[in-house]
Amino acid sequence: MFLFSAHIKDAVETDCSKCSDTQKAAADKVLIYLYKKKPDKFKELQDKYDHDKNYYKKHEKLFKGSASS
Repeated sequence: MFLFSAHIKDAVETDCSKCSDTQKAAADKVLIYLYKKKPDKFKELQDKYDHDKNYYKKHEKLFKGSASS
């Protein structure tokens, strides 16, 4: 979790602009997992790094679409 947390602030603020496609896919997978299986941890990350929910709003379809799978 250290590596993930070390870069999450920048990734959220820049919409992962420095990430490779592989890194973006991995980040999506982790965030979808947290959203679906660990909503308390997802909320904790959101409160810390995306308190205005700008990143969430931009990618809401990713999270909402994944909720049913």
